[in-house]
Amino acid sequence: MQSRLTGVRFPTKLELKSKSSRRIYDPYIFWEKLMRQVCLAIGVGDAPPLDYLRGAVNGAHAISDWARAQGYDTRLLTDEHEPVEFEHVATALNALLAGGAERLLLYFAGHGLSTGVAEDLWLLSQWDRKRRGVSVSLLRNRLMRYGIDQLVLVSDACRTLIDANTSDVTSDPVIDPGPFDERMPQWDLWFAASPSRAAWMIPGRVPAESRCVFSGLLAEALVGSHQAAFDQQSPTSGISNHSLANFLEDAVPKVAARYGATLKPVIQTAIRPPRNIYTPAQSVPPTHPQAIPWPDPQAVRVAGMGRPDGSDRVAPLPDESWTTRRTPSLETIDRNTTLGATAARAPSAPRPGLAAIIASDDVAIARADEAQAQVVGAAMAAFQTEGRPEHFETGAGFSLSGAVAVRGLLGPPAIAQSAGPRGWWRIEPDDPAFRDPWWTDHFPLRQPLPLLVELQDGRWIGAAALPRFVLTFTLNEVGAQAVIYRSMEMPYAPETEQVMASLRAGALRREQAPALVSQLRGAKHVDPMLGVLAAYLHEAMGDIANVHRTAYYFAECGEPIPFDIALLGRLAARLDADG
Repeated sequence: MQSRLTGVRFPTKLELKSKSSRRIYDPYIFWEKLMRQVCLAIGVGDAPPLDYLRGAVNGAHAISDWARAQGYDTRLLTDEHEPVEFEHVATALNALLAGGAERLLLYFAGHGLSTGVAEDLWLLSQWDRKRRGVSVSLLRNRLMRYGIDQLVLVSDACRTLIDANTSDVTSDPVIDPGPFDERMPQWDLWFAASPSRAAWMIPGRVPAESRCVFSGLLAEALVGSHQAAFDQQSPTSGISNHSLANFLEDAVPKVAARYGATLKPVIQTAIRPPRNIYTPAQSVPPTHPQAIPWPDPQAVRVAGMGRPDGSDRVAPLPDESWTTRRTPSLETIDRNTTLGATAARAPSAPRPGLAAIIASDDVAIARADEAQAQVVGAAMAAFQTEGRPEHFETGAGFSLSGAVAVRGLLGPPAIAQSAGPRGWWRIEPDDPAFRDPWWTDHFPLRQPLPLLVELQDGRWIGAAALPRFVLTFTLNEVGAQAVIYRSMEMPYAPETEQVMASLRAGALRREQAPALVSQLRGAKHVDPMLGVLAAYLHEAMGDIANVHRTAYYFAECGEPIPFDIALLGRLAARLDADG
């Protein structure tokens, strides 16, 4: 299989019709033969002060070996000899994508964090010194400007919640925006762990046999070691994204359970047939490679994050990684190296067992939930006690809580008129004698208008003025903490208040997106912010199809589609005669 398209031309329609060409350009084989596929496999096992993960390095090697065998132009980054840095990842991606690529497979194994809302971070070798992590969502969005048709992203990393020790770790997209117009690729997203949970590594009898649970099964499946990973509906096709997802969703929890761990992968497969084949059947040996037996659960202890302060750290063996090389370069001698070496030599108390690690995670999540519940409760109380109008005869208006507005700008069709000392503002026609598409006989407002509000302290806030809705801004010294639309026909919005309170507390989870969308179904006058937040959560998971469905619910109810949803879904738009 060729890995580059240099000098290769695509067949003409006439050639495709000829009998001789038909054998060569079978539609299910043509893509695999001519598609330029590239792979970057990253394995960061040594990220002090966190536990050393030899399985992450082994996983990157396994994926890299498989990708090369499949004809991918492949780069491998591990921290066996030098720390993996942001510039290494950027250089590798830019080199791989410089010649154009139909498919990019981006694999990462190592430690990770999650903000719990819509952000996962990959931690590189010197994350603790630099206090930065690779933003998975920002990197994915940047890649949309590199001319990629397909993006396969594999993340075998913990999604442990950020805490006091990691609250200052910032997000980095690694690469600059690409040179092409933005293009929405088809993508398959493979996350080893569910949100807020850890991924797990199983130490082997020797370092080379150590493996992360998810990556270990993924690599075994890709090379053909598991018949269950083959497409059952079309066995001659090989291993497809759908069949691989079914296998991993079934096998990963079972293997993790053998070691007393809980691991449920989160997988989204959006690459469509026939271009969704990962391993063609003809590339698997007839004997099917035998997988290395997994270690006896009674003889090993699974590895997770380790203790935040680095005490009792599982460190790499001498010469096994960048922190334990006998002759490290001066630039890599820092407090992390010292910590790793010290942790390897110093006597320590027995390490906590898996049950204690999982219990510790549960305690951390419970504490975070308790703190968030307090913030949510306080926010709900504030929302329900703030004074706000329930109706405007002009059909639209807004109010502010926590700040004072000096004016509102809506463009030529309307003006914002102060409606008293309580911070209420009515939206009305700029010229009552002038009739335009936004007004029917002066009142009420018929179509949305962009709204900018200047505050007394010089700041500006923005939203949209919507027909039949009263908009409420809740502000503090940072800016707008909540934007809630309440229908004039149903001026109470406890569901929206709950969601906004959760957003303020950082307690809005990606898995809540379907629940937010369900509130749109059948509701004639629902707060559009619910749809906007749902769309952002879906987009963070790469689920563009549900962003489109969210837009559809608004159109079905005759409501305007919020701009954020149109933008996130890359919807086409045209200007009609009424503006």
